[in-house]
This record gives sequence, C-alpha cells and structure tokens, in this order.
Amino acid sequence: MTDRRRRQAAVAALILLAAVAVAEQAHAVYGVTRHYVTGDQAIMWVAARDWGRFAFHQPTFYGQSYWTNFEGIPIEALRRLGLPLTTAAPFAYAALNLGCWLVLGAAAWRRGRYHLAALAFAAPTLLTSFLSVYNSYVGSTGRLAAAAGVAGLLIDPESRPARGVAWALLITGSVLDGSSLVFTVPVAAWVLIRRLRLGTRPWRPEGVGAETATVAVAAIPALTWVVGLRAFFAANPDYAMTDLSFRPHRAVLRQSLERPEQFFHMFAPELWRAWWLPLLALGALVVALVASRRWERAVPALLVVVLVLAVMSTTRAGLVRDVFVLPRARLLGGLPYALWFLLGLATGLDDAPPRRSDRGVTGLQFAAIAAIAGLALTTAAVRLANFDGRVAAATTYGTHTKRWNPPPPNRHLVDDCRADATLARSAGTGLVVYLHDHASAYGCAALDVGVDTLTPGWERRTWRLTDEAARTRRGVVLVGVDPDLCAEADGKVSTCRTLEQRTLTGRPETTAVVTFPRRSAIGLLRDLNVSVRGFGPGCHLIGGPLHHVPTCRAGA
Repeated sequence: MTDRRRRQAAVAALILLAAVAVAEQAHAVYGVTRHYVTGDQAIMWVAARDWGRFAFHQPTFYGQSYWTNFEGIPIEALRRLGLPLTTAAPFAYAALNLGCWLVLGAAAWRRGRYHLAALAFAAPTLLTSFLSVYNSYVGSTGRLAAAAGVAGLLIDPESRPARGVAWALLITGSVLDGSSLVFTVPVAAWVLIRRLRLGTRPWRPEGVGAETATVAVAAIPALTWVVGLRAFFAANPDYAMTDLSFRPHRAVLRQSLERPEQFFHMFAPELWRAWWLPLLALGALVVALVASRRWERAVPALLVVVLVLAVMSTTRAGLVRDVFVLPRARLLGGLPYALWFLLGLATGLDDAPPRRSDRGVTGLQFAAIAAIAGLALTTAAVRLANFDGRVAAATTYGTHTKRWNPPPPNRHLVDDCRADATLARSAGTGLVVYLHDHASAYGCAALDVGVDTLTPGWERRTWRLTDEAARTRRGVVLVGVDPDLCAEADGKVSTCRTLEQRTLTGRPETTAVVTFPRRSAIGLLRDLNVSVRGFGPGCHLIGGPLHHVPTCRAGA
C-alpha cells in the first residue's frame, strides 16, 4: 500500500471511529437515559429554564458550593429547538462528555500521532456501557474546557495569546471540575518541564519563565471565579447544602483501598468488565515511563498515581454513597484521559512534531489504527446485538460486590405533574409540596405546569424557601405524607383529606389536600412535623449526604 493510500485509509478510519462513537452515545441516550430522571438531572432542568429567563440565582449547581450549572445552557438551547427536557438534558450531557474525547483526538491527529487520535475517538465505544449511560446523566462543561485546554497545549501553538487561551481553559476547567485534576496536572507538569529543558534563556518565548508568566495571566479567570464564589457563599451560606472537601485522611484511604472496584470499575473495557484492568494499565504505564529516566515522562506518570491516591483519601470519597447516580468512580472522572495521555508519552508523544507533517502514516501507526478500529467495531456490534443486556441493564449492574437500583422512569412525570397541578388548583392553592420525591418537585417546576413546588427536606432552590416563608397561602397539596396525617393535623388545619396516588417512583403514596387560615406554608409544614431544611441569613448548614435534612449550625 502506498503512503497516500495508507493515509487516506487512516483518515477514513478516524472519521469512522468518531462517527461510531457519536452513534453509540446517541443510541444509549435515545434507548435508555431519556426514559429516566434523577433529582440532580431535574434540578438542572430548572437551571436550564432559568438561563432561558436570565434568572440567575447562584453561580454553582443549585444547593451546593461546587460544580456549575453552565450545563443548563445547551439543555435550554435544545429545548428551544423543540426537544423535550427529558431528551434535551441527556443529549446535552452526552455531547459534553463526547466532546472531551473528540477535541483530544483532533489534537493528536494534528500532532501527527494518528494511533492516539484513533484511541481517543474509539474510547467512548471501547469503555464500559455503564460509563456511556452515566455520561448521559451527568455532563461537565468544566471537563470539556479542561480537555480543550489540553488539546491546545498538545498542538503547541507558537502564538503567546493562543497558548494563554489554552492555559486559561485548562486551569478554569480544572477549577470548575475537580475530577479533571488527575488529568490536567500531569499535562501541565509535562508542558512546563519540556519548556525548562528547551534552553538556558528562560524568558525567551520558548523558555519556562515566559511560559510561567503566561500561566499566571491565564489563571486570572479561574482566580476571579474562586474569589467570586467565596464572596457569594459568605453572603449566602444557606445556598450550600453540601460542600466540597479535599482534606485527606489516612483512614479514608485505607477504606478506599479495601474496595478499589468502586473507584475503577467504570473505566473497564466493555468486552471485559474487570475493574482491575484500568489499574493494571496505570501500573504498567507508570513503570514504563519511570524506566525511561526522562523527567518529562516520569514526573507526569508519578503525579497521576499521587493524585489518584489523594482523591481516594479525601473526605468526599468516604462520605459519598456508591449508587448509580453517584458512583465513587466519578471522583476519578479524569482517569481515562490521564491513561490516554500516559500512553501517548510511552509511545513518543513528546518526540512527535508539534504539527502534522507530510510524512504520512507509518506502517506501525496504520496497524495500530486498524486494531483499534476492529476492536471498536466489534464492541459496537456486541452492544447492538445485546442492547438490553449490556446498555439498558447498565443502570443496575454496579460492581461485583453490589447491584444498584435504577433511577425512576419519567414516563409518567409530565402526566403526574399536570394531575398534581390540577388537584392543587381545585383546592384553591398554587403550591404542591413533595416530601420525598425530589425529581418531581424540580421537574414539575421546570415543566411550567402552573403551580409552585417545594421539597422542604432537600430543597436545593434556597430562594424558594425564602419566598414561601415571606408569603401566605390558604391551602397546600402534600405528596408522600403519612396516611395518618389528617388525624394528627386535627385542630391545626381547617380541612384535610387524603387520597392514594402514584408517584414518580411507581410506588403508591398518600397525598393530602390541606386548607388552613391564611399563613405561611413553611410555618404550617413545621407545625405538621414535616422536616424543613435550614435556611435564612447567617444559616451555615450542617448535614450533607449522610443527613436527610440539613440544619443550621448552632450559634450561626
């Protein structure tokens, strides 16, 4: 085969791999995730509608001091194009996660490392179905920004402004999504070490001094974000029900090392779902890069190991419940990209010319591309042949030590929201309170069914609690109450009647229609012994993932 034909075949294979990855992810979304909804996804629907109304309540993911709600922007854009929120959200999330691999693959292609480009384009197909499904439940603009910054640095632009933009994306993305640090820190170290070894004049454009100055300027947006967040939560501490802690603990690390499958199973190959395979790959790459005795290869490899252990030792790793929508493996979300980068270093990424040359594709690269393409197409065929057993079942298979319950289906969400709204209007009220069904409380609010909603024990919309405390009503519909509520409410309300109604979880739950002399609904809920999470000026919340109802810290 001539060099020209080999290159044409390689380019066709790369395009095919990217197309298969897009089709696979779209199939997972359309066939699985658009049929389910979680509380976190539903609250992002609310954020998406808020973006469309230019209503800015808090800069981070509602109810916590970290993550972002920027993901609501593409969701709202898709909604305005005609997609329902149940479909727009998973497609937007999937696009954000798929975009990370596509920009990295494009950078490797530009750099002339065609086998790395093929691996990046094939990664969404090769990795376990659980990751594909999970990535359409949770998306990250921060990780995409970080991946775009890494891609920019891999291309190695000569222009100082272009390098500054790449560094700004990398740093800001890492701040927005801390799970990217296991990937971005080693890449940053690699770039700086290479600059350090380029010459004796550090302040020349290619020197480490000039690069450090560029990094310092590029860090300004991230620093501005961090300072702004601290100011916001200092003024509004009750907007953070959960906080992010990076404090390491040896006891947590010891516990994490006793259950490593919970941190690595999500990154196993689809055709061999062995949680230890990504760990084995990491160990082999680290040994190979350290044995090279080159600082620019050994240091990034060791940094990945240190960062993985650091993540597994944080308070967050010990507190997070290992369930489908919140797997512990998500804390290492940047690990697949880190493995891809280390493989690039092991195969001479730092020896490649910064830009694609006209030398074409080598025979070894072509063989690697062919092998990756064959494996990816085989994986796609296996998934397609057993879609229900592999992809649709991804919501339940979990690790080898436990299985998870799938998220609730949303097939009744719209109808239930409308029914609850009709019931509320017939009772002369505009408020429906969901005691346990957070997804319905947020989802019905985003669907604009004509009534206000509240989930008082875990209400992420702090401003809704504040609004309800300041206004008065004469009735409320309570979903998910104890069947004996009306007997217990005797003397506290004017009228109370109960009925059995199906909720989003599919379980029958008792709904109560309550009327009372005009007063605040928040005060009524407290009189009825309904848990209401803490809020108000100066309220520093304690509780978080292990407590159902966050409360104000004593003395705050």
